[in-house]
Amino acid sequence: MISIWTLTDPERTADKLSADGVTAVELGPTFMMSETEARIKAVAHYFREKGINICAVHAPLDSEDSLSGLDKDVREKAIDNHKKLLEHAALAGAHHVVVHAGTLAEAHEIPEMEKIISGSLGKLLGLAEKLNMKLALENLPPGYPGCDSGNLRRIVDDIASPWLGVCFDTGHAHISGEGVDHSFAVLRDRIIAFHLHDNGGVADQHLQPPYGTINWSAFGRVLAQMNFTNLICIEALPWGNASWAIEMKEVEALLTKGKLTVPFERKRVALICQECGHYIFGTEKDWFCACGAV
Repeated sequence: MISIWTLTDPERTADKLSADGVTAVELGPTFMMSETEARIKAVAHYFREKGINICAVHAPLDSEDSLSGLDKDVREKAIDNHKKLLEHAALAGAHHVVVHAGTLAEAHEIPEMEKIISGSLGKLLGLAEKLNMKLALENLPPGYPGCDSGNLRRIVDDIASPWLGVCFDTGHAHISGEGVDHSFAVLRDRIIAFHLHDNGGVADQHLQPPYGTINWSAFGRVLAQMNFTNLICIEALPWGNASWAIEMKEVEALLTKGKLTVPFERKRVALICQECGHYIFGTEKDWFCACGAV
């Protein structure tokens, strides 16, 4: 599944995605919040005609849409906006909506915000059940409520609703101070959705895997053991202006076969093609790079 945050020309986007073999997308909030119900239904129908399902929708992350905002009036408006988003996402046939425990805040504000979020989610879960659609609470970067995996786990456990789970974001976990392995271990049995992207371990860059510093070999092994059956979202643009088709092929190979490595002194190093600038994936007998991937 591919993340499409901005959908300004839906039909043209669907045509391009279809040509690249994309069959499922997660959409950003703007289109869902700004368009009429009739337009949303029409676009979802066009996507389906092109063989693409709108499987998920990403909620907004602006301060005025914070479900844990300390101002009650602002928070109640944010809850109403999320209800509208859920209804519109259901019109498009989404399986889940990715939501957040809050927006960037001062350290002393975060504990109170993590208490508030439970009440806000409680006001959304009845509608989610009615719409037969789940809420996936995302682990966020440092400075946000929901960054600490243990706290995020407690929020979900305390609510204990079958309509609420976790969206595990690899890039956010990588810069959280906990690391991907620890965060994943804490949240594993509550995960209903994934956001896969990479970074250098310092900032939230949303690089295509594996063009940052996450240990994808280790993550691929634990993911395989999880037997996850829902679609997994790549939340990054293709590396080096490649096509969506190449990005999907590379990420799939990364999680199953891994990057091609060779011995160098006392290490093994990954190979990068000097023509296209992409990693080479697979084995010495069965490998590919972006030059001839599709």
